[in-house]
Amino acid sequence: MDYFLEQIQTDSRIPAKIYVDMSAERRHYPLHFHNNLEFDLVIEGSITGICNGITTKISSGDFFFVNSGNLHETMSDTANRVRTVIVLLSCDLLKKYCPEIQQYSFCIPPCSEARKKIQQQLLSIGILYHEHKNFYELEITTVLESICLTLLRECRIQKTEITTPLHDQKSLANIKAVLAYMEANSAEELSLGTVASQVHMVPSYFSRFFKRITNETFYTYLMKLRACHAYQELMNSDKLITDIALDAGFPNVKSFINCFSTIYGETPAKYRRQHEIQ
Repeated sequence: MDYFLEQIQTDSRIPAKIYVDMSAERRHYPLHFHNNLEFDLVIEGSITGICNGITTKISSGDFFFVNSGNLHETMSDTANRVRTVIVLLSCDLLKKYCPEIQQYSFCIPPCSEARKKIQQQLLSIGILYHEHKNFYELEITTVLESICLTLLRECRIQKTEITTPLHDQKSLANIKAVLAYMEANSAEELSLGTVASQVHMVPSYFSRFFKRITNETFYTYLMKLRACHAYQELMNSDKLITDIALDAGFPNVKSFINCFSTIYGETPAKYRRQHEIQ
């Protein structure tokens, strides 16, 4: 999965990408952004979401929401397993009814009637998608349009320029360019200096800049990005652990095992055994 400007391919007849994750696996999606609106409904357990530097814990029954283009990261809490319904809603559906949609973003306050409605609508989408009954695409699209109506009528706010030192427009453009480069080259031997040069910064300044925007060091983020790519190989192939580690860009298998264990709570080999399809 591409984590900088993630390219979301919607389902053929549904104006959204939907994931119904009932595997109860721990998941971690490093800092990224995409043009879709994201709703992560927690069915069981809890997740932590970070959006534009703000951290929120989402418990069962609630959802994590991300506006189009916002930098965000999600992770399962290490103390439990989670089950989720993730809906990545295409902005084209909103634009169909509100052509000037790019002028707006959405705020869904806690405990509001709008939030309660959307919670139930997301749960309904999860059930419909999981059951895959006849004409489920039509049913889901109808529910998605209801979500759009709620957003446009009750949650729409005028976009304002982001002027805080943490997220000024130039900083956002630079960090997105950096994440793009790191995503495209994560398996290569990336150095701090090489990445810093992509945004014309000296390494010492870039190191502080990266930490200020992402709240992580450059190398910590790079290891997380590589671990996430390795996770996909681990769960969807029978490759050797050593090959997975080296293919993902880790210098050696030990560094991969240490990084993976920190994020997912188990060594790669043990995690694969625990979650292999029976």
